[in-house]
Amino acid sequence: MRKTTGKIFPLVSVIIPTRNSIRTIQKALTSVSKQTYPNIELIVVDQESTDGTIEISKMFTKNILTAKGDIFYSAPPVSRNMGAKISRGEYLFHMDSDMELTTTAVFDCVNVLKKNPRVLAIKIHENDVGTGFWTRAKILERKCYIGYDAIEAARFFRRDIFFKLKGYDEKLRSSEDWDLSKRVQNIGEIGTCPSSLRHHVGKITLINQIKKKFNYGLTLDLFLKKHGFNLKKEFQMVFRVVYLQNIKLFVRNPLGTIGFLILRPSELMAYLSGILWAKFIKLKL
Repeated sequence: MRKTTGKIFPLVSVIIPTRNSIRTIQKALTSVSKQTYPNIELIVVDQESTDGTIEISKMFTKNILTAKGDIFYSAPPVSRNMGAKISRGEYLFHMDSDMELTTTAVFDCVNVLKKNPRVLAIKIHENDVGTGFWTRAKILERKCYIGYDAIEAARFFRRDIFFKLKGYDEKLRSSEDWDLSKRVQNIGEIGTCPSSLRHHVGKITLINQIKKKFNYGLTLDLFLKKHGFNLKKEFQMVFRVVYLQNIKLFVRNPLGTIGFLILRPSELMAYLSGILWAKFIKLKL
């Protein structure tokens, strides 16, 4: 802990997995360095980057680990757990390399946990930033999820809770954040950070989104079985009535709506294709 002018600030470990993250890593690391919270350790876990990500990371921290890169898809659970194991913080903040924090984000999360002993982890709302037709559609979709518990997952954890639950499930290529959040909710509450973060998605393409969701689908069946998925129980998760609840957003953004009506069904088909492909080749991870 660090004591400043009579106040005690528990150490917060910010853990960032990277893999050829040159497009956004400097923004991410700079936003951590500009936090108003005075006691932070920064840990970067890199998956064999070749684009200068490591060189930029060294400008901000000495805590740089190397994880084996996955040729097919770079899933983050292993990297996140690696960073957590060497961390020293009382709180763990699992941040992505394409995210940018507001200056008070860490302070706000710590305050929520200090004031609410029953709260074990924190969700942080995301605002997507990017350019292009498909990106506009994805930004529109993301706006529907703000405050929607079925979609948003926790990123900021009490250390003892994270390790009590054994961290992220390393068998999952996707939904590992939802999985951990569901396990947290089984034993306590998840709170919400009053500040948000910027998610720099860049310029999304349809083909890349389909590839991404296909990769996610390869282990999605494991997640669904693990949490007793059934259509009736998870109706909102599948059909996301939150879209209807935010119909005004779609009316105000007709171009984004057109993209959404093409992109979202395409992603769902990619998920399904990934699930079926994993069953067909009997994928082992």
